[in-house]
Amino acid sequence: MVRADRAGELRREVAALDRQPFLLVLGNDFEHKNRDFAVKVFSEMCARGYSGLLVLAGFHLDLGSSFAHELTGAQEYASRIVRIGPVSNGEKTTLLEWAQAVLYPTSSEGFGLVPFEAAALGTPTAFVSFGSLR
Repeated sequence: MVRADRAGELRREVAALDRQPFLLVLGNDFEHKNRDFAVKVFSEMCARGYSGLLVLAGFHLDLGSSFAHELTGAQEYASRIVRIGPVSNGEKTTLLEWAQAVLYPTSSEGFGLVPFEAAALGTPTAFVSFGSLR
């Protein structure tokens, strides 16, 4: 649930993405979600000419988090990486709908719903063939 004092700010952050090309990583910053790998993929895409943004959406956690190191090596493209924290269900749907693609490189997933939610909206997903996603 998004705290009330952040709700307006998040709505502005999500609305600001309208009509901008971006890739989306939707998930908390647990190590096993591999957001740092998604940042590496994004950086490589940028080096090859991708001009959009990378949006990292999800809760920041104190323990087991990749937050402190997930931007390592992406300094050249860091200004194009947007961390927006947790989002409401409506904002999640909007992000999934507006994204050019969803990156979902999690290495441990029990349900793997994000790729299916993206597919239902016509948004392609790049994911790791692991666990329930296989």
